[in-house]
Amino acid sequence: MGLSKVANDLVITEGIAGVWFYHWALPDSFVSLCGARVMFTSIPANKWGCTHKNYHIPEWEAKWCSKCVQLSKDRKEEAHESQ
Repeated sequence: MGLSKVANDLVITEGIAGVWFYHWALPDSFVSLCGARVMFTSIPANKWGCTHKNYHIPEWEAKWCSKCVQLSKDRKEEAHESQ
C-alpha cells in the first residue's frame, strides 16, 4: 500500500492478541484505528506491508490489518476535506 494514502499522524503498532499482527494507531495510543489493543513497535511507517529481517517480521507470519488500512485512508481523506 502506498504510504501517501495513509494519514500522516499514524504509527505502526502490534496487536497484543497475537504475534506479528500490525495495525495503524495514533502515537501514544494503546488502541488501534480498528479498536484492537496494541503495543508500540520500532517499525517505521514506511515499512507498512513489508517483511524485513531487521524488524523481525517473517514473511510467512506477518499480517497487516485491512480494517486499519481502510480507516487510515478515510482519516486522510477527512483531513484533506477539512483544509
